[in-house]
Amino acid sequence: LDAAKKRAAICKTCPSLIESKIMSIVETILPDGSKKENISKLLPESDGDKIQGYQCKECGCGFPAIVFAPKKKCPIGKW
Repeated sequence: LDAAKKRAAICKTCPSLIESKIMSIVETILPDGSKKENISKLLPESDGDKIQGYQCKECGCGFPAIVFAPKKKCPIGKW
């Protein structure tokens, strides 16, 4: 998760991160009933669990999903 947070911090300031027309609802409930850390904290803007979608205009990958893919690399070499 630390690597994803570092990548997300870089992406959030990148001019290639653009708004997508997709809205996502992030809610992860673990089997024991507890909630997993909400990834909306990694996003530039969020409204509770409703998150404005973002994507990289260079590669088209969805953000923040791209930062969690260990084999994925930034298409413009930022991470």
